[in-house]
Amino acid sequence: LPEDGENPQMAFLGARTTPVAGGLRIDSILRAEADLVSLRPPLRRPGVDVRVGDVIRAVDGRSVASHADLAQALAGKAGQQVRLDLTRGSGSASAIVEPMTADGHYTATYFDFVEDKRAVTDSLSDGKVGYLHLAAMGPQDVASFARDYFPQLSKPGLIIDVRGNNGGNIDSIIVSMLMRRGWAYWAQPDGKGIPTTNMQNADRGHVAVLIDERTYSDGE
Repeated sequence: LPEDGENPQMAFLGARTTPVAGGLRIDSILRAEADLVSLRPPLRRPGVDVRVGDVIRAVDGRSVASHADLAQALAGKAGQQVRLDLTRGSGSASAIVEPMTADGHYTATYFDFVEDKRAVTDSLSDGKVGYLHLAAMGPQDVASFARDYFPQLSKPGLIIDVRGNNGGNIDSIIVSMLMRRGWAYWAQPDGKGIPTTNMQNADRGHVAVLIDERTYSDGE
């Protein structure tokens, strides 16, 4: 695809906003896993005090009254520090943030999607059903699977979401983990606690897999 080397690269804060009197009100901030600090969107990074309900009045002293104003004020500033002047209730505040690139915004939007589905699944099942999403089937996705799969082994049910999966070649690793079965069981004499198994890390619950027309190649 042709590249545009003349116009400045767009930058993003990772928030949904609505124009109001005095600026742009922050309606929501994209979420990410709390322990993945490096992947948090700008307004959720350590040391940044920006909240839902704040109104962005200015960026680097430049007033913003519309989404177009914000886009122009952030253009070319991805990875650079910018100052946000905010209205918070009846007072004011300010914050120094580093906007992200379009690729970063895409990634942050994906993590927000995953966090939303995980929270909904947990709420609707009263914590009895786990949820994980696999975006693709590459080396980095093995780490994503392990991080999300093993902490949920004790739950009676697990949803594995591969909608939009871009493929790769790690199906054997994942399927082999899902095929593990417990052959011996360890439990406390008083019956308390959750029994463990040999094989270790064997899932004893129900598994449902979600796919769609965008589940591709090895994801299928």
